[in-house]
Amino acid sequence: MAAVFGVRHLSPACSLHLSAFLDQLQPQVVLIEGPSDCSDFIEAIVSAELTPPFAIMAYTDSTPVRSVLYPFACYSPEYVAMQWAHAHQVPCAFMDLPAAAFLENDTPDKPQENDQAQDQAMDLKLDEEDRWERMFEHETDGAKFAEALALFAHHLRQLQPPVALTLRREAFMRGVIDHYIESGIDEERIAVICGAYHGEGLETPAASEQAEKLPALSVRRTLMPYSYFRLASLSGYGAGNKAPAYYEQLWQYGRKGHPDQAAAAYLSQLSFYQRKHGYPCSTAQVIEALQLAQSLAALRQEATPSLQDLKDAAMACMGEGRPAVLMEAFVDTEIGTAIGSLPQGLSQTAIQNDFYHALRTLKLQRYNTLTANLLELDLREKTTVKTEASAFLDLRRSMFLHRLRILGVPFGTLRPGTQARGDWKESWDLKWSSTAEITLIEASLSGDSVASAAQFVLRRQLTQAQQLSECAAVMEEAFLCGLQESLDDALKAVQALAIDSSALEEIVRTARRLSTLLRFGSLRRMDSTAIEPLFHQLFYRALLLCPGSC
Repeated sequence: MAAVFGVRHLSPACSLHLSAFLDQLQPQVVLIEGPSDCSDFIEAIVSAELTPPFAIMAYTDSTPVRSVLYPFACYSPEYVAMQWAHAHQVPCAFMDLPAAAFLENDTPDKPQENDQAQDQAMDLKLDEEDRWERMFEHETDGAKFAEALALFAHHLRQLQPPVALTLRREAFMRGVIDHYIESGIDEERIAVICGAYHGEGLETPAASEQAEKLPALSVRRTLMPYSYFRLASLSGYGAGNKAPAYYEQLWQYGRKGHPDQAAAAYLSQLSFYQRKHGYPCSTAQVIEALQLAQSLAALRQEATPSLQDLKDAAMACMGEGRPAVLMEAFVDTEIGTAIGSLPQGLSQTAIQNDFYHALRTLKLQRYNTLTANLLELDLREKTTVKTEASAFLDLRRSMFLHRLRILGVPFGTLRPGTQARGDWKESWDLKWSSTAEITLIEASLSGDSVASAAQFVLRRQLTQAQQLSECAAVMEEAFLCGLQESLDDALKAVQALAIDSSALEEIVRTARRLSTLLRFGSLRRMDSTAIEPLFHQLFYRALLLCPGSC
């Protein structure tokens, strides 16, 4: 039988004991629970230029777009297993059902089975997280850890019996294992890393009877940066943990052989945050909090304080008993602001590559953070620089941000009160999020670049427009985005509707939009010569209709 090592996703303790397990087993192949059609990503994932957290995303290539995510942190057991296999030059592959099976199971008209709750049953809720940490995260004996986790998963499987999709997945994974055995690899030297819930299922040959035909659903796949906020439980993602930055500390200090130092590091970071934001916090308070946390752990006959012990001690010694005093420090220290990054050209969709290329050429990379940053743009030509690209840098930035806005990518937000319609100055709040990345990937169905996707969206809006002012609104959006072709198409639509239009309010609204384009066409370097005669036509038509309308 293959050597199965059950894990909890995003558990540093599982990763530490898994490393020791692999060192002892010296497997000939490493199989990991993950979409089997994404095994080709592993080489890129273990690249030294990739920085966790990151995620594999699979999505349908037709609307409505449905997607499924597989996130990883630096302390994810699956990521650690991939790194180990790469370092030891051992073949490594994902062994779960292809992503299409999960997307097929999540169709809008089909109730989704409660498989996610079972697959992620080891990913506990907030009130159970403390119990998990006390029982498992501080266990240093690998044999005791594996035995306790297997027993825990056994009882969990009895309380939540596997549903059809779970049995199907386990049958598929068992089939992958059997394939490697039949290829001549020593069964006992096949390392299988899967959710602990699936351990018993993979050890049951009868599960192979559940195998079914694979879905024919067409999907696309990509790698994307991820964030600790997204992994945190408060972001709504079910397979995360509530304190990813804290868990990374447990992982880092555990690798160094000093897991007990994570408690002092956590409290020290709290004090750093408090001082940075103007709250008094002395070294003596930190020492007292550490001693209190150790005492709280000792009351439970535990050698190491848990996160809850540390928070209780911090509130008593550093926050004067008031949780609100430390609330922001808790969030910053436990969740953090870490954002992953991918090597240039690693994204699997052309629009992602175009987006990150634009960030570099427009010098917007420093705004790719979880914290909102203000960007003030002056759209006028800068005459003190040597190159045309530098002279119109802010204008190109504005066009890029407006194109993202058209696509619904929440990367840049115009500040309230900004004179966005034709003024020379714009104020944007820039903030990266995983939602922005997902929206960007979904936009790949509309075009291979941010510009072409925005053109597609404007073209669709134009075909749906039925009134004169609606077509003029598309003209204005094309004007702000710097898309001359879209502007010309919208202009033709306005001209066609203007011939028969007799509604004064529609004509006035349209003329007002056209006047903006005329006033600031040279500022945005757009050809507006054809707009002027149309504006005059609408102006005179409005004058003729005015008496009757009054």
